[in-house]
Amino acid sequence: MSAELLEWMGYVASAIIAISMFLSSIVRLRWVNLVGAALFMVYGVLIKAWPVALLNAVIVVTDIYYLLRIYSHVDMFELLEVPAHNPYLQRFLFYYNDDIVHYNPDFVYRPGPQTTCYLVMRNMVVVGVFIARINETSGIEVELDYVTPGYRDMKNGRFVYMWVAKKFMAQQHTHIWADGTNPMHVRYLRRMGFKLQPNGRYCMMLAELV
Repeated sequence: MSAELLEWMGYVASAIIAISMFLSSIVRLRWVNLVGAALFMVYGVLIKAWPVALLNAVIVVTDIYYLLRIYSHVDMFELLEVPAHNPYLQRFLFYYNDDIVHYNPDFVYRPGPQTTCYLVMRNMVVVGVFIARINETSGIEVELDYVTPGYRDMKNGRFVYMWVAKKFMAQQHTHIWADGTNPMHVRYLRRMGFKLQPNGRYCMMLAELV
């Protein structure tokens, strides 16, 4: 490998590790940091910089260890229904308002008689909020599905929507609607199984979730 390519490998590895430091999700941070450290390890071996190679080998092993712990850990999830004007819920929405608006630009909290609100709990820690409204066509409208930055993985979504599906199917509701106005939120909806409809919104049958 030419000296120029080796130099670029070092730059790319440095950039990847730097990017990992800006990630709020611990899982994403570990994965990106793992890639950067692995590349740096190879770089160190190729230029015979053994301290660099050894240090990054340790980082790779450490990232793998914690990722295995994360994926093997069994979390306890719970949805706690609260009144629409619950003080904690309102404080939560106020505190995370900027991040909520970033992913849900059209969200305005105006609860009505058909609104149901839930605190998403993970290992007894409140990590998010799920707010939905029953519409007139036997459907459920997702008004807000939000998780705090440090807990953004698919585990929360899978639990929430499975729980919601079981509850509302028992009440004879058949489908659930959501809006996707942020590209990252759209990717999340698609991974959950929502499909884009002709009206520009996303929909999924509740039966698909159980």
